Amino acid sequence: MAVGCAVLAAVASWSDFLLVVAHHVIPGWLVGAAFLAISSALVLIRTVRRRSAPDRAREKGTVTGRWILAFSVVAAGLGSALGAVGDLGAEYRMLEPRGPGGCQAVTRETAFLYAGSGDVYSVGAGGIGRPTGHWTADDGLRPIAAGSYGLSWGDDSGSLMIHGTATDPVRPALHDVDCG
Repeated sequence: MAVGCAVLAAVASWSDFLLVVAHHVIPGWLVGAAFLAISSALVLIRTVRRRSAPDRAREKGTVTGRWILAFSVVAAGLGSALGAVGDLGAEYRMLEPRGPGGCQAVTRETAFLYAGSGDVYSVGAGGIGRPTGHWTADDGLRPIAAGSYGLSWGDDSGSLMIHGTATDPVRPALHDVDCG
């Protein structure tokens, strides 16, 4: 089970998805870190049990299983660390109103020096979001945080229009939000 959690941790920490749980946005790297912690706890429990068992009851793990576990733990740790560093200063926002079938737009905005950027995620009723668009803005502009956007919904999907300024445009400005 520890190997399975470590593999899930590696996959989650390198993925672009996010989760929305009870109005909280949880990035994929953080999900990966949680699976990594679970995997580490399982390995620790197994190690303690094996060391306290009589010699004849000790079980040996396979070399392949240990290599998969080690590779997954390193990959998950690296992916989570890089994701955490990449999220320094990032702001996630759940946009209102919700669309048809509980579809929701979630954005992630960052700014570094004189460059701003953002991503829009389409989050379905299950709470799993996938990226559906990316934008850049001049001078570290964060248009979503400034409330400079419009979100409208049709029967099947939505449109997010992000407004920049005359001197600090947002490119591209129009993004589809489709949870289907």
